[in-house]
Amino acid sequence: MLHLAFVLLMFASGLVVAAAEFYRAEVPAADGEAGRERALAAALQVVVRQVTGDPEAAASPQLAPEYDAAARYARTWRVIDSPDGSRLEVAFDQAAVDAMLAGHGLAPRTGRPSVLVWMAGPDEGGDRLLLPETNAAAWNGIRAGAVRGGVSMLQPLVDLEDQSRLPPAEISARVPTTLRGA
Repeated sequence: MLHLAFVLLMFASGLVVAAAEFYRAEVPAADGEAGRERALAAALQVVVRQVTGDPEAAASPQLAPEYDAAARYARTWRVIDSPDGSRLEVAFDQAAVDAMLAGHGLAPRTGRPSVLVWMAGPDEGGDRLLLPETNAAAWNGIRAGAVRGGVSMLQPLVDLEDQSRLPPAEISARVPTTLRGA
């Protein structure tokens, strides 16, 4: 079992993160037209939760008719086959979803925090920084969790300056002064 240490740094600044990531969802795919409609409905419910940041609003019965007509809000969708089963990846039209939410007295969550994530993991000689290019599964998992929670995630550059300012052992040890400095 790989033990990962990661550090989340909250930013109150006005960092701009694309809202489009909150209008995408991936859900289990199902066979046939009725199965696709159910999967699209489930994906729209995920998007409503991500966009509003409110799981109760997403589960509200008032939105059931919208979920039944989810295809009208979808911009694109595709089926992804994997060993774990087929998944439906859907990108919804941001303006259409926002208008639908407004029609039900809901609004997209504003003032989202941006979280900068640093990850380190064990290596033969100690800890090492986990780079997005070489540890895609770990980064994708954290990003998916952040999006599901309605939080914008930022990745560090992890260039030479980053690597010299924040040694992996100090990420694992959560050394506050080093983390703030980085």
